[in-house]
Amino acid sequence: MSAYLLNCLDTIDSNTIIQFVLSCYDQDTGGFGGNTYHNPSPIHTLSALQILAIFDKLDLVPCKVQEYLINQYTKCGGFQDTTYGEIDGRFTYCIVASLAILQLFDKVNIDWTKVSKYITMCTNFDGGFGSIPGGESHAGYVFCNIGV
Repeated sequence: MSAYLLNCLDTIDSNTIIQFVLSCYDQDTGGFGGNTYHNPSPIHTLSALQILAIFDKLDLVPCKVQEYLINQYTKCGGFQDTTYGEIDGRFTYCIVASLAILQLFDKVNIDWTKVSKYITMCTNFDGGFGSIPGGESHAGYVFCNIGV
């Protein structure tokens, strides 16, 4: 992504990068890990989609990614990490951004009102957001929760 921001994509081997990103895909879950054979997570899946979008290669995204993203939704309205089931605003942000990149935001069966209510429950007395309802405010969670 740095090469994109620096406007020098033409100086790197895009095929090598694309092949590496695709090698991080987990066929069992449908998500992407941070490296080959790493556990998938919403964070790494978003990064993979961003890289593929930069190179205009979203057509290479396996169909199972949509299922993976939807499967992280929980009945409380938040989204969870794949491996440990931890629910927090980072995962919600990553899932929403991923669905937006794939232009699936309005095509999935997710109760967005419930998601909004869950995010609101993470608001604290100081105006910030915690990772979960009652969690300590943190600038990263402010970014993620407002970003949603």
